[in-house]
Amino acid sequence: MKQIVIEIEDEAYEPFMGMLRLCPAVRVVSISDEVDAIGIRDRCVAMAIAELQKRNVIRYASDYAFIMMLINQGGIDKKLFYTSPLDYIAYLQHIGASY
Repeated sequence: MKQIVIEIEDEAYEPFMGMLRLCPAVRVVSISDEVDAIGIRDRCVAMAIAELQKRNVIRYASDYAFIMMLINQGGIDKKLFYTSPLDYIAYLQHIGASY
């Protein structure tokens, strides 16, 4: 199953929803006026970490330090920054990433 997050102009909303109603295999899970960008970012980080683990790129606990360094250099999201490794570990726990 795939999930898609889209942004749609107000005037295109009703025609778009009409198209979706014609597709029985498509189910609208959530509709909102504002996207939870933090939640999406956290899910993306958790999925990326899980993929790195699956591919055996992350083998040791110290490998997570490289991800923290990349995040702190603004490589993931300019709003993410960790002042200490404990801060980063708390974030990993919060998003459900196993380490």
